[in-house]
Amino acid sequence: MARPDDLVIMKAMAGRPIDLTDAADLLIMYPKIRLERARNKLAELAEAAGEPSITAELVDVADVVDHVTDQIVIAWTNFLARATHGAMKGWDFWERNGGKGDFPLEGAAMPPDRVSEDPTRSNVSPAAMGAALDTRRRPVRDEQFGILEVFVDTTGRLLVHPDYGMRLDNVGPAVRARLAQLGRVRDLKVNKVIRVCSLRSTPHVRLASILITADGYVRAADWSTYQTMSIRNQEPPGVGRLLETHACMTDLIRGNETASCRLTPEVDAKAIAVVAERAQNLSLTLLEA
Repeated sequence: MARPDDLVIMKAMAGRPIDLTDAADLLIMYPKIRLERARNKLAELAEAAGEPSITAELVDVADVVDHVTDQIVIAWTNFLARATHGAMKGWDFWERNGGKGDFPLEGAAMPPDRVSEDPTRSNVSPAAMGAALDTRRRPVRDEQFGILEVFVDTTGRLLVHPDYGMRLDNVGPAVRARLAQLGRVRDLKVNKVIRVCSLRSTPHVRLASILITADGYVRAADWSTYQTMSIRNQEPPGVGRLLETHACMTDLIRGNETASCRLTPEVDAKAIAVVAERAQNLSLTLLEA
């Protein structure tokens, strides 16, 4: 009886479109096929037949199978996230970016011209992600399903620390291993939560959370504990202003706030975008196994 490896070789040798489709189906049905053996055997037969292009056809088939497998794994991850955390209702055509206050990051899907082109079909529901974004919850609990969590500091650098770093929980190690080969965080079209943490304490205190949906848009953020120092400077630039700023910081540490020296929570789209873009540029090879 012919083994799956031999059937792939036979189909690739035939070379018709239907045979190449059958070869791709075999590679999907039998992921443990020894593809290197099939390539080597096919190269020998191709050389003997004077048809070196046959080997290239098998490589093309294998590439298609790899791409299809990646898309299946991504689709499964997004299905798991939507089934657990809720699904986005769809693109709001009354809003420029499909949702009020939402904005695209580099590489985001283009706004659709019609409902049939809706790019939000893999998105979780931003309205249902409040608990996942809450900065007061314990950051290292294994409670997210199909959500890529990326823990960064305030400059967007990855926190290399046990239970932080880059996590994708409840999808299985084989899925994580597959997705870790797909380039950068930006290249992986799944739903993500970027968690911005302080380096001043251990465990790291979460300051903010950003939801990036599978279509590449920022659609929610919890910026409630990300506070900035607001100073109404009286001194001109120079040593006087530095001393004034230092005095304000000292007062804030002591809990003394005034109208000219206070902490202000700010939801700043530009600041959110800067951190999100830096997190998007991180390599997926950093994904925890």
